[in-house]
Amino acid sequence: MKRILFGLGIFLILLVGAGFYISSNISERIQAEINKNPDRSYDLNFEEIHVSLLRQRVQLDKITIVPLKEDESSSIRGSLEKILLKDFHIWDYFSSKELVIGDVILYDPVFQLTLKDQQSQGKKGSHAFQSIFEDIVRRGEIENFQVINGKADLFNGEEELVRIGGFTDLEVSASGLKTDRRILTHIVPFELDEIKTSLKNLELDLRDEKKLRIGAMSFDLLEQSIQVENVSLHYADDLIDVSNRLVHQEDLLNFDLKSLKLEGIDANSDLYGQWSAIAKKLTLDSLVFVDLRNKNKSRPVESTKKLFAGLMASIPFPVDLDTVLIQNSRLDYLEVGSGKESPGLIRFDNLNARIEGFVTVDSLRKQKEMKVFLQSDFMGHTPLNAEIRVPYDKEAFWLNLTLSPLALNKLSEVTEPLAGVKINSGQLHKFELQMQANEYVAQNTLTFDYEDFHIEVEKKGESGGANKMATFAGNIALRTSNLPEAKSYRKASYQSTRNVYRGPFNFIWETCKAGVSEIMPSGVARIFLKSPEEKNSKKNSRK
Repeated sequence: MKRILFGLGIFLILLVGAGFYISSNISERIQAEINKNPDRSYDLNFEEIHVSLLRQRVQLDKITIVPLKEDESSSIRGSLEKILLKDFHIWDYFSSKELVIGDVILYDPVFQLTLKDQQSQGKKGSHAFQSIFEDIVRRGEIENFQVINGKADLFNGEEELVRIGGFTDLEVSASGLKTDRRILTHIVPFELDEIKTSLKNLELDLRDEKKLRIGAMSFDLLEQSIQVENVSLHYADDLIDVSNRLVHQEDLLNFDLKSLKLEGIDANSDLYGQWSAIAKKLTLDSLVFVDLRNKNKSRPVESTKKLFAGLMASIPFPVDLDTVLIQNSRLDYLEVGSGKESPGLIRFDNLNARIEGFVTVDSLRKQKEMKVFLQSDFMGHTPLNAEIRVPYDKEAFWLNLTLSPLALNKLSEVTEPLAGVKINSGQLHKFELQMQANEYVAQNTLTFDYEDFHIEVEKKGESGGANKMATFAGNIALRTSNLPEAKSYRKASYQSTRNVYRGPFNFIWETCKAGVSEIMPSGVARIFLKSPEEKNSKKNSRK
C-alpha cells in the first residue's frame, strides 16, 4: 500500500512538474515569439501571462499596442486590460510551435487614433482599425475574434495633439475567420462566416466649427444591414452668428436624424476601407435639415454648378441604392434678406420621399433614370407634391410640382421678411408647374389659379407701417383674380434661363417666380418676388 501511495505521489509530482514545465515553456515561447514576425506593424507588449493547461487557455494582462511603422496620415496605438486566448491548442503549439486558437477576445481596449491629415478623417480612421485588428489576427491560425467594451480617443495634429472626438462601447464579434483570404470590406479584413460590430457615443469635431454626433451604430453581416441612431451635424454657434462672421455668403447646414437603416447590403460594399455603398434600401427617419443663407454678404467667386446627375456624380465614392426612403422629416430654408437682420423661413413639414435608382457611377447603373416622388406640407399649411425624373446620360430633369388650395395670407410669414410685402387676402385654388429642363434652359407650363389677392407694402427702414402709395399702386396694378372661367384667364407657357452658378433647386425656384410674373402684371410681380440680388443690381446701376 505504501508503495502504491508512493508511486501515486511520484506520478502527481511528475505530472505537476511536467505541467509547470510545459506552462513555463509556452509562456517563454509566447513572450519570445509574439513580436517575432519582421512584417508586423505593431508590437504587443504585456506584463503578465497565465497559461491553463486544463482549460486550454492563455491570458495576457496589461497589454500595450505600439505602432512600428509611421503612416503619413494616421497612427493608432492602444492598451488593454487583458487578451484571452480560448481553445488554445497547447499540444500543437508545444510540439510544433503552430499557434492555433479557437477564440481571441480583447477586453476593455482603449485606442488612441491620431489623424495627421484631417481632410481624410473617415477613411483613414476606419483603415487604421482594420490594420490593428489584422495585425493581431495574423499572429496565428485564429477561428473567432472578439472585442468587448472598447473605446477610442481621436486626435488631430503631429507635434501638438488636439482631441477632436472619440467613441465608446465598441463591440466586434467575427466568427469563421479564414486568414489566408483578405477581404478589405470588413473591419476584421478577412473572409469570415459572420461579423457583428457596434459602437456608441461617437463624437467628431470637423472643420469649420462643426461637430458630428452619433448615438449608436451597428452592422450585421448575416442580416446585411447597418443601423445608425441619433445622428446630428451642427455648428457650435447659432447659424446667424456663424453667417455674420463669414466674408462671403454660403449655405450653412445643420441636421438631425433619428435613425438611418441600410438594408440588403451587397458583398461588394466597402464600409471601412475605400468606401462604397451598394444596397437595396436606405431609410432615413425623422430627418430635420436646416439651411441658412445670409444675403447681406457678397457672393464669392463661383464656379459653375451641376444639375442633379452632375451632383450625384460628384459624390466621391460609389453608391448604388435601389430605393431611398425619407420619412417623417422636415426641411427649413432660412434666408436673411439684404439689409435685414432676421431671417425669413420657407419650411417643408411632414416631408416624405421615395427615390428609385440612386446611383453615382455609370458602370453600376441598371436603369436609365432616377425617379423622385415627394410629399410635404408647405409651411405647415397645404400639401405639396412633386415628381422628378433625372436621366443619367445628360444634365437634364423633368419636374411636375403641385400645391393644394391655400389661404394666401398665410404666406405673409415668408413674404414679409424676404420681400417686405404682406399678403392681406387671397385664395389659391391651383398651382401646378411642369418643367422640362436641360443644363441651361427649361420649357415650362404654369397653372396659377387664385382670387381676391391683395397686398400691403411695408415702409423701407421702418417697422409696423405700410407704404400707402406703393400699396395703392400695387393693388391697382395687380390682377386680383385669375380663374379659368374669366375671359382674361392666363396660363403661362414660357422658357426660363438657368443661372449656371446656382444649383437645380434655385433653377426651380426662379422658374416658379418667372411663371408667376407671366400671369401677374410684371411690375407687381417684381415688387412681390424680386430677389435681393436684383435690388442690389439696380442700386449699383444708379451709382
